[in-house]
Amino acid sequence: MRSLPLLQSKDDCIKVLETLKKDPLTKAWAKHKERAWILCGLNKYCSNMDQFIFESIPKQSNVVESMHRRANQNGIQQPLLSAILRYDID
Repeated sequence: MRSLPLLQSKDDCIKVLETLKKDPLTKAWAKHKERAWILCGLNKYCSNMDQFIFESIPKQSNVVESMHRRANQNGIQQPLLSAILRYDID
């Protein structure tokens, strides 16, 4: 069975999810993924987004995670004035 992001149509995605819902071990997972607002982020054929744009979006969150780490490298929960003074914004 192929993974949801690699399937070539919305119908294929639905068929896979229907199959997975028959197994008690995967039923809850499949029911969660069949929600339109979740499925549209997993497979380009289930999304209204232009396929070129969908394909250009990173498939993982490493960029977000690294930016979060960088933003917190000088400490967190600083007083507002200290944080403002720390970052010289021109």
